[in-house]
Amino acid sequence: MTPAERLQSIIARCSTLAEAAGLREEAAPLEPDDVRELYGELVDHYREDPPRLAELRALGDEIRALETDGTLPKTMVTRSERHRR
Repeated sequence: MTPAERLQSIIARCSTLAEAAGLREEAAPLEPDDVRELYGELVDHYREDPPRLAELRALGDEIRALETDGTLPKTMVTRSERHRR
């Protein structure tokens, strides 16, 4: 699978997870830069669901690998304030 195909796969998986969680309505397709923001929203949403977080961590690893190889530009994503446990 090419890096571009990997990126499209990650975008599709993030979009599907977000729609299932009610975080996103099926609408315009995601742009590559949107995937990190959506990933952060998914992590926040599933913070109390360890099995889902484990799945998301693997997705995050794939996103970081695409940043490392230059397929996805590195950017800083501002996330919401985290609640302390």
